[in-house]
Amino acid sequence: MYCPYVKINNKTKLTASYVKRRNSEEPYIQIRALNGVPLKAREVGLILYSHDVLKENNENSTDADWELISINSIPEGEEHIPIGPVTMMRNQLDLIGGTKAKYTSDEWAQSIRFWQRYASINIK
Repeated sequence: MYCPYVKINNKTKLTASYVKRRNSEEPYIQIRALNGVPLKAREVGLILYSHDVLKENNENSTDADWELISINSIPEGEEHIPIGPVTMMRNQLDLIGGTKAKYTSDEWAQSIRFWQRYASINIK
């Protein structure tokens, strides 16, 4: 199994887009790699949210107790993938689309460090 990420190096071509996930959310700058080889996955994790959490922002799509939100793969050589800085910001500031949370300065630094070394590959 492979990750949708590439390791950034001096040959990586990056693109930035000004996007939003939903009309009600603030836009953000999304960075994608235009080239590179997808990395082998060390493991795959499933992100589930409870019905109650999703219902808080009217984001539930079913009445099930849990919904699968994301399938995340971790590149070989990494222990985990930190939450992205944009998601952390949305959560910590309790913005629309976020799930209220507080992060330590180390969690912020680890997130920024990781996402300076890896990029999602542009799939179009």
